[in-house]
Amino acid sequence: MFDLEIILKFLFAGVIGVTTNFTVTALLKEYFKVNKFYSNSTGLLFALSLNFILNKTLTFDVNYQNYLKPIISFMTISLISVYINHKIVFLCNQKLKINFYLAKSFAVMVLFFWNFILHSLITFNNNIFQ
Repeated sequence: MFDLEIILKFLFAGVIGVTTNFTVTALLKEYFKVNKFYSNSTGLLFALSLNFILNKTLTFDVNYQNYLKPIISFMTISLISVYINHKIVFLCNQKLKINFYLAKSFAVMVLFFWNFILHSLITFNNNIFQ
């Protein structure tokens, strides 16, 4: 049902994104003492931006004539991803008292599926359900 090669490439880009996400978040939060939620947003946005570039070139091999629509869809999905990420991290960390980085890990796993489906179908115009 799904193209395994595309899923593996998306996962590879995701691992690089997660590494970027956690590195930027930890540097800002632990070293520069930036608020954990600002650090979380910044790490996530860095990772999502890197993922757009990797998925555009590696996973879906898309060459756009006009970048306006994919950038708008990418930014819209990314902004919603930031909102969902914050809600999950806040709920798990503040309400359920789960470690911040464990909460962030859970949010990343949830957002992997969200981002794969929406970016495949909308941003990169690839019908993954064929």
